[in-house]
Amino acid sequence: MLLNLEQLIQNWETDSAIDKTNPDNDLLKIPNLHSKYAAQFVRHTSTVRKLRVTYNELLRIKTHYYSGNLNNKQDLARYNYEPFNYVPKGKNDIDSYLNADPELNKIKLEIGEHDDAISFCEMIVKEIGARTFQIRSWLDYSKYKMGH
Repeated sequence: MLLNLEQLIQNWETDSAIDKTNPDNDLLKIPNLHSKYAAQFVRHTSTVRKLRVTYNELLRIKTHYYSGNLNNKQDLARYNYEPFNYVPKGKNDIDSYLNADPELNKIKLEIGEHDDAISFCEMIVKEIGARTFQIRSWLDYSKYKMGH
């Protein structure tokens, strides 16, 4: 199951807590936590890859549309587009339409959300990798405080 960024944050708020009364149990959880967040990383990465392909395919179609090259009735009907009645003055003109296109921007936003989730998962996996050291440091500090 692919978790969105908010779900990942909520999960990590729970998963990141270390039980100071039973650190052995937390050490045993490390492989499962690593697996959980590494799997999310891979799922989001795969989703971004697919979204980029979709974006590029749509970008090609929209470029033809805004440049006036997609104007026969069959193509317009296939993509469910209305005729584009403006004659662009150059590449900058076409780019301004592409940058403001709602369908393209929707995909860009989805990619951004998945990229944020990927970054968050990377941070978590690094944190999990350091968890053994953190627990050991906490145990050493606890022994020091108790005078051992």
